[in-house]
Amino acid sequence: MPTYERLAWEELHRGIDMVAEPSRGGVAYRYVLSPGARVSDIVMRWEGAKAVTVTDDGRGVDVETGIGVLRASRSSAPVRPPPP
Repeated sequence: MPTYERLAWEELHRGIDMVAEPSRGGVAYRYVLSPGARVSDIVMRWEGAKAVTVTDDGRGVDVETGIGVLRASRSSAPVRPPPP
C-alpha cells in the first residue's frame, strides 16, 4: 500500500489550497492562501458526524462519529461554532 508524506488539494476555494500531513500521531491541516484570498472563506464541514462541538478551551472541535470522537485542534485561527 502506498504511503504519502503529504497530501495537497489545490483550489478548494478560489485562491485557497489545503495541505494535510502527519503530526504527533494525527493529521495536521494547513491552508495556503494566494494573494487576494480571504481567510473568512474557509469553512470546515464534517459529513456524517453525529455531533460537532467546540472544545472547552476554544482551541478546536470534537467530532463525534459512529466509531468514536475525532479531535481537530486549531493552530492559530480561532474556532467559532457555525451559525444556527
